Amino acid sequence: MRSFLLLGLALLSSGCVTEALWKESNFCEPTRNPNLRLFNAAARQDVLVQYDEMRDSSDRIRPRAYYLFENQGARKPKFVKPATAALVEIPIFSHTNTHIPGTNQYPYALLVTNPVGFALVRPGQPATNHDLPVYPDQMEWTYRVLLTPLAVAADITIIGAVAAVLSGALNYIH
Repeated sequence: MRSFLLLGLALLSSGCVTEALWKESNFCEPTRNPNLRLFNAAARQDVLVQYDEMRDSSDRIRPRAYYLFENQGARKPKFVKPATAALVEIPIFSHTNTHIPGTNQYPYALLVTNPVGFALVRPGQPATNHDLPVYPDQMEWTYRVLLTPLAVAADITIIGAVAAVLSGALNYIH
């Protein structure tokens, strides 16, 4: 009898369908080589950040763009369609460059690779570090919400089956 009770407790506590559905998350994140481009959006007093993004669950790469200062502190930025024709591109240098020409005359950025991002240097201001966005995949969240009622039904079925087996075993023993 103890073995049946232990088996039932193990089945119930080992995690059910609903827990498995919500346990891990996929994220949207910059690609290994994000093709980072920065543009000085002087009229907005902002910087347009443009990069390539990929979902954990897919190999599809999609270009993304957002305004840096407008989205400061946001977990997921408000993405925009890049209109870069009237904007001046901000040069991006790697940390391996030994000489960066004219650095005190115009803004520039230094590429950071871990995590993927950049250090923005503007004349007369201290450098600021910025990571490219990494955020939970919204499509996955929608998928999980839609599947949760089915997962709960499966959990109830599993619990009912375990209860029936335990009840039958207890009745058989007595």
